[in-house]
Amino acid sequence: MRWRHLIFLIFIIPFLVFYITMSIIIVEWIPFSNWLLDIIFYSIFGFLWVGLLIPMINWLAKNES
Repeated sequence: MRWRHLIFLIFIIPFLVFYITMSIIIVEWIPFSNWLLDIIFYSIFGFLWVGLLIPMINWLAKNES
């Protein structure tokens, strides 16, 4: 079952690069943003990527025991 780890590694790196780039673009599109809004949005995007990867992590952990 080690092939799942390889697939996960190959998937997560481009996903995170794309996700970070899109997060920055979305935050920069917001008009009249200040430093407090930036902190709030970056915090939300910072935790959201974990939620998006939960199905992939569950697939990775399936049949591991």
